[in-house]
Amino acid sequence: LMSTSFVARSIFDDVKQHFPDYVLKFSSDDPRNPANKASPDELKFIEYFNNNPLEKSWGGKVTMDKKQYYARFNARRMREPCLHCHGDPADAPRSLLRRYGSTAGFHRPVGEVIALDTVAIPISSVQDQLWSELKSNFTIIGAGMVLLFSALFSFVSLLATGL
Repeated sequence: LMSTSFVARSIFDDVKQHFPDYVLKFSSDDPRNPANKASPDELKFIEYFNNNPLEKSWGGKVTMDKKQYYARFNARRMREPCLHCHGDPADAPRSLLRRYGSTAGFHRPVGEVIALDTVAIPISSVQDQLWSELKSNFTIIGAGMVLLFSALFSFVSLLATGL
């Protein structure tokens, strides 16, 4: 049996090949997979959600690793069914213990934020894409304006000369 985070991590890795500067991960303060280790900036959001138990998500501009991002964080809170794999290691599947060991990701209390679904897109990527679209649109509009004014000038010239 594969965990949803393991499957999603595989998908994230495929997406990262096409968008290497995007941040897609299950950020956790105590992950089994080191790739999901929360950065200091992500730890602040885990703390925010733990201090605000009614909050489920947050989105907006953030700075992570000294870069600006548009980000979305969704809190993943410990639930009763999760205790089988994240409660006492003695209750966990043997295959999980063989793969990850018996220390990381265990002894999590119900209700605590154990991870964040983190999606962050660099603002520079968005701005570069917008600028590229803007240049393309201005080029088309400019060419259209030149054609329009040329046609109008020719028409007025023909009217002024008496056809």
